[in-house]
Amino acid sequence: MNAPLPFMFVQGLMPVMEVLYRERSTWMLLEEGGAYYLDVRCSLRDCSLCLLLKLNVEEIQNFFEGGRDYLDYLAARVRTFPQWYYSRNEPLAVQKRVVEAVSNLSRRTHKVSGNDQ
Repeated sequence: MNAPLPFMFVQGLMPVMEVLYRERSTWMLLEEGGAYYLDVRCSLRDCSLCLLLKLNVEEIQNFFEGGRDYLDYLAARVRTFPQWYYSRNEPLAVQKRVVEAVSNLSRRTHKVSGNDQ
């Protein structure tokens, strides 16, 4: 007997990116197919930008051990030293999936709150 596929694999048999944690206006943790991504908003002197980092094995382990406290720490490092992380910024295709995941979260939240008129 075949076991049902996990929810994240249902849409077109591709992993679906989902928002796991959201620290308003500073960072988000997302997951897609077992990969974890940290999206960090950085404010520089003249502009703002977001860096989307795929967490490496060490960062994932630290997250599992330290939870949101570790994510706060890592996001603060990225905001303080964004130049150290530019090379790890994920390509546009992955960033578009983040936008879709946030949009899906907003739609679900909107429906749950009863504002789907």
